[in-house]
Amino acid sequence: MVNIDISLIKKDCTMSIYRECSATDIPSTNSVSFFDELLNCEVPTLVTDRDNKQIQHIIATAMVYPMEKIVKRYMKENDICADVAAKHEKELKRFLAICAIYHDPIGMRASVDELWHSFITFTEEYALFCEQVAGHFIHHVPNDETTSKSDSRTSALRFNMAYESLFNATPPIDVWPPLSDSSDLICGKGCVSRCGRFHTQKQ
Repeated sequence: MVNIDISLIKKDCTMSIYRECSATDIPSTNSVSFFDELLNCEVPTLVTDRDNKQIQHIIATAMVYPMEKIVKRYMKENDICADVAAKHEKELKRFLAICAIYHDPIGMRASVDELWHSFITFTEEYALFCEQVAGHFIHHVPNDETTSKSDSRTSALRFNMAYESLFNATPPIDVWPPLSDSSDLICGKGCVSRCGRFHTQKQ
């Protein structure tokens, strides 16, 4: 099992999150204080027992998994155009690949979560995806009143860190709203979903 030491890159990663926000997203001292606090908070863990070959296989398998009928249903139910739906499909597959690679809870936010909901309703297809990509079922665990602000922040930051590490890019802000000091701290400006914490079944 590999426990990735990310303490040396915490500041760079946090500042990359800061750069995601436009001036209009962070107009107040409170918002700046949020990032100052983030720099001083406990470093989220990123633990995996996958080697590099396995990680690449997980990502490749996730990205080619057919989701045409799921996406078609998602477009119809949410009145979303094909281009946007395709981008959400790509980002959901990346998110689920991250969840398959790391043991730690990973934060979900924004409209991609609605596509995840649609995918789960196709139970056979979703179970097969989980088996092929992760080797076990990937559970969806919504936030509720027992979810602490700290847990929400940590899981959301962990997603950003894992995304940058695996895909060498920051999560696109038109899909993944920037982190902010909002009430749930998983969702940023324009987020429509409160579902966020997520666990995998350990083998």
